[in-house]
Amino acid sequence: MTTTQSAKKRPDYIAFIPQPSRVTGQPPRLIRAGCAFTYKNGSIGVLFDLTPLAGQVVLVGIDDEQPDRIQFGHPTSAPQLEVNHVRDTGRDSFWSVIGDAYRVDGYISVLATAWPRDGKVVLTPPKATQ
Repeated sequence: MTTTQSAKKRPDYIAFIPQPSRVTGQPPRLIRAGCAFTYKNGSIGVLFDLTPLAGQVVLVGIDDEQPDRIQFGHPTSAPQLEVNHVRDTGRDSFWSVIGDAYRVDGYISVLATAWPRDGKVVLTPPKATQ
């Protein structure tokens, strides 16, 4: 590769919208909605091809198997990540917290009150409360 070429980075996660099975005992249906990349600072940026209408998105490692069960709703533990909507204006970026994310049994469960129609979604460690 020459210095003028740039290598495309492979996503770290695939973003899925979980849909509960209508048949008892069957795994949930996972609808592929986009991908996610881990940034150098440990944050995770999610790029959507579909806009989720439900409040939950599941991030599965690119080389991991899809989970056969999904925990719906908020776990009883504190969230490990904060879900932010980031809008860049060229000079500034504006961040709004829109939900929480939890690491659960080999995947990341992302729960948001609203999903942006533009901008990006970034998962960051929660900020310490004063």
